[in-house]
Amino acid sequence: MLSTRFFSRTGAFSGCVMWLVITSHANFAPAAEPGDPVLSALHLTMSRRIGDARKWLDERDFKSLAQTAGGLRVLGGLLKARSDDESWQTATEAVLAAIGELSAAARAEDAAQCKAALDKLEQTAAAVQARQPTGQAQQALPASGGLRPLMLVMDGIRGDGKIDLLSGNVEDAKKSAYVLSELGRVVSNSVAGRPPDPKQWQESSAAFVEASLAAARSTEADAATMRQLLRNVSQRCDACHEMR
Repeated sequence: MLSTRFFSRTGAFSGCVMWLVITSHANFAPAAEPGDPVLSALHLTMSRRIGDARKWLDERDFKSLAQTAGGLRVLGGLLKARSDDESWQTATEAVLAAIGELSAAARAEDAAQCKAALDKLEQTAAAVQARQPTGQAQQALPASGGLRPLMLVMDGIRGDGKIDLLSGNVEDAKKSAYVLSELGRVVSNSVAGRPPDPKQWQESSAAFVEASLAAARSTEADAATMRQLLRNVSQRCDACHEMR
């Protein structure tokens, strides 16, 4: 049973339960350009999940810590896929290795190893953030761990946006929408959970990406307006559920 205390920032949010498989797909995002908002959004979301992991470790909640590590693995895969540049690949692989160490330590309930892995993760994530990728985007690696980490990380990101708007932080809410759009790009070719009508699935997936990008790229600075845009994202998500 999933922990009901997964995200410290968000509480327990009902899920965007789509079976996302981060695997080969034709319409992946272009490589990051200087000032790329998607890259900035991924860094912010990674930082937030690392903060969640610190909290779970402080509370010795190893189950929630392991779940958070699963979400970090999904985000790390998206980060790695931003460029085929060799130095970028090497730097992001170090992030993924640290996440793997964190996951193993959390499952073993080894607090000292968890702290060491988190320290390493923060260092490697900071090293990636200091880089600017060049080259072309890659297809993201398949995510391990099945449905749970994928579902939970999307819920957490949607929750981040809600919390940001409660505090009037519209710009960070837009960053959450950017990350959702990146996750949504793989939905149309997801392997498991696809409904009988592939065309309708692809159309619904594209609508989710479009709604996410509309929120992310909005010039609105009003929290109420942005709240409606994020509500549209949730509605597109629900539409996918109704097809299954």
